Amino acid sequence: MGTIMEISADTRSRIERHIGNLGSSDTAIALAAERRLIRFGTKAVDLLIDAANNVDPQVRFRSVWALGKSRDERALPTILRLTHDVDEAVAYDAIMALGELGDMRAVPHLLELAAMPDDERSLVSASRTALWKLGQLPAEWDDEE
Repeated sequence: MGTIMEISADTRSRIERHIGNLGSSDTAIALAAERRLIRFGTKAVDLLIDAANNVDPQVRFRSVWALGKSRDERALPTILRLTHDVDEAVAYDAIMALGELGDMRAVPHLLELAAMPDDERSLVSASRTALWKLGQLPAEWDDEE
């Protein structure tokens, strides 16, 4: 599965248009673009991986979520990288996207993130949620707040 997926020129054009809308200042447009990209599934993965390098954190934020929802193993390295993004919203969504992706290779990384100091509480919470979605939340963490 690690190869670039062939898509028609029309499909590519539509995906690129939606990616262009991810950074819209109109939240409704950005959300609609994100939802449409999620519906494209694996066809959009290669272009979303490129978009995840965008300078605009909103584009990275929305791209990483769509990558997680794709459940495509090609997205794993990009999502893992974005768990350390300088923008906390991007890092948070990348962590949550690992739970959506369903790739068990993310578990060791999530366990490390879940053990971070308390000053990173929202990222710890996201890591534990992702681990729970993957069925890998350690029992001793299950009862914590």
